[in-house]
Amino acid sequence: MAQNYYEVLGIAFDADPKQIKRAFRKISLKFHPDKNPGDKEADECFRLAAEAYEILLDEKARLIYDRKVKPPETLLDLFDTAGGKKALERFVPKGRTTVARGADQVRAIRLESGSLRKGTLLTYKHNGKDLQVRVPPTKEKYYTACEPGKGEQGQNEGEPGDLILVIIPHQHKPRQRTGKSP
Repeated sequence: MAQNYYEVLGIAFDADPKQIKRAFRKISLKFHPDKNPGDKEADECFRLAAEAYEILLDEKARLIYDRKVKPPETLLDLFDTAGGKKALERFVPKGRTTVARGADQVRAIRLESGSLRKGTLLTYKHNGKDLQVRVPPTKEKYYTACEPGKGEQGQNEGEPGDLILVIIPHQHKPRQRTGKSP
């Protein structure tokens, strides 16, 4: 089961039995072993299409296959078992999708160590936008700042994640003199 059966037949995840039969018929006419005697590649395509057709046309086998191939889209999909979905539908309205908060993003920014000790207003680019953060004076090895709502976008109108900035002092190495000085 290394192949995605939906891709093998060239159909969508929500294809109905008619679409599955039509797609299989088209592939079987093209790659049938009787039409392509001795062609190993055509034989393999036909065998894979027949396997996909058999699984996707059987309602129970398709349900088991779908759980392994695609993640659940709604809370109801998690309980899509005998009776489980019907029982849950009483409590969760149909058509609702799972809302998920966006992931937080972490970004490291180097800053002159003197600026970190004195404090500064730092301007940086994130996702094509100029943003600013005030860095207070600190003697710490680094400074962290959180920009709420500037991380990855949430799913299905979920709130975006946060952008966490780690501001690290940049130490310049002292220059080595080479040769004679004037």
